[in-house]
Amino acid sequence: QSGTQDARDSMPHDSCCPQTRDNPPEPSNPNNGNSFYGLAIGFTVLTCAFTFGGYSGGAFNPAVAIGATLLKGFVWSDFWIYLVGNFGGALLAALVFNMNNPEDK
Repeated sequence: QSGTQDARDSMPHDSCCPQTRDNPPEPSNPNNGNSFYGLAIGFTVLTCAFTFGGYSGGAFNPAVAIGATLLKGFVWSDFWIYLVGNFGGALLAALVFNMNNPEDK
């Protein structure tokens, strides 16, 4: 169950980051001058932490899972669940991003 929740945790964050990236400044860019990208990503992570943190321990990326396991916050026998969940969420986010933005290759 934790792997599924990790995938659900990772997907909003992983899909928010490419959607809010800062493109080079161009006059025709509708996002020109919008500097709220960091807030969008930060609030996505905060929402995921409050929503799913109690279930998954808040391991929203493999580095956090490795660190928490090394500090004995997670058990090594369950470590694979965090990797499958995180990479599964990233794959799902990439697929959704490509479906929503077919011209962005």
